[in-house]
Amino acid sequence: MDPERVGNFNIWSRDTTSEAREIALDMASSMDAEHIPVTMYRQGSRFQVVGAMRFGLVARTLYSESARKGASLDSIVSATNRPKDNAHIAEIADYVQANLRSKYVFGALTLNASQELNLVVVGRGGIADLRQGYLILPRSAKVSITDGQHREEAITRLIDSLSPDEREELARQAVAVIITNETELDQIHQDFADASKAKMLPPSLLAMFDTRNPANRLIPLLERNCPLLRGRIEPASKTAGKNSTKLYTANQVRSFLKEFLTGSWQLGDEEFENRAQRLLSTDEKFQAEMGKAVAYINRVTDAIPVLTELAGLASDAPVSKVAEIRDNQVAGGGYVCVSATGLVILGRIGHDLFHKHADDWQAVADRLGTVPWQKNAPLWSGNVVAPTTVKGRKGQPDRAGLKVQQNPTAINRAADLVRAEIGLLPIDSTLSLASVGHQQPAEPALAPA
Repeated sequence: MDPERVGNFNIWSRDTTSEAREIALDMASSMDAEHIPVTMYRQGSRFQVVGAMRFGLVARTLYSESARKGASLDSIVSATNRPKDNAHIAEIADYVQANLRSKYVFGALTLNASQELNLVVVGRGGIADLRQGYLILPRSAKVSITDGQHREEAITRLIDSLSPDEREELARQAVAVIITNETELDQIHQDFADASKAKMLPPSLLAMFDTRNPANRLIPLLERNCPLLRGRIEPASKTAGKNSTKLYTANQVRSFLKEFLTGSWQLGDEEFENRAQRLLSTDEKFQAEMGKAVAYINRVTDAIPVLTELAGLASDAPVSKVAEIRDNQVAGGGYVCVSATGLVILGRIGHDLFHKHADDWQAVADRLGTVPWQKNAPLWSGNVVAPTTVKGRKGQPDRAGLKVQQNPTAINRAADLVRAEIGLLPIDSTLSLASVGHQQPAEPALAPA
């Protein structure tokens, strides 16, 4: 019986799974090919197949035509993939190697085979939208990568560099593959563009989900044990938002933890994970560091009046009540300590206290209550607080206001000023600005935001 033709697939139908498998084995052996169990399915007007390929086959069979940075337009047009990012390839390879014998996630590869392929399926009576079968993939097949070139390259490099034992283990593992059968370059380009439209996880959601970094596991524990944070952490969005009862995002709390644990909120993710795994390597160490962070946050909350007030709100307090305190207009539109920048500064002070003043950290932390945290306080002028324009609402004119910045140099400057305020640094000529005698905020030069 002649096969049915669907796109570039030749579909051979058999009544039973055993018959289909027998035909597939015969075809594969006669064509020097692999036979891969797959499901054929339809998306829109196109049929494609999904299955799994062992990593050894991935390294031997697949190729990518990557664009080169600085190449001509013609070269870019003839390529089927973006330029390769060697740092990203190395990152993936390191991740797989580190988790080779545990658990890891390796996203499906989307592939395209641009020549005729044979597919043996179970069942007769026309082309159904979903059918089980076997794809016959010749070892000479031209199989390109639509989405996943960095993952494929990472596997190829790993197989070349691993020890024999690790190489054998990797070769036994597999990855899901989706295989299309397109010959037109324009459609291959379009498929690549479509595959690149997946939305990235917001940083806060990534901070909550990525628990390979043990520090990320601290975030929900802090939320549970610190009245200030209970119900006040935004877990999924980039910002807490003015029309929200949240005070901080999960990613902002993560920045606090970077400072509190390591003394640097600017650490890259990989370096932070490495340090966190050393600092929190045992359950005993994890519990000890969590205890310090909880005790510090709660002590600071009790010391700083606005944080005490926010922590005392009922969990179901309306947005208007939270905003009334958080965005206090008399304070210039809010408080530095109720911002991502403020969390970083508090984290740095906490790091200092537990590393240099462990015996009397509580007494020093209490002095944070004397720091003028209002945005319009002179302490912050010229460092983390800057003028801004607040857009008017519902036909109201724009007005001048104040914004808290996340500039590293400004944060360093502000943190030193806070250190001087609470007696951790001497007040000298390098700490210009009236860092004494300003316990009451001055009248704002700008209308508060």
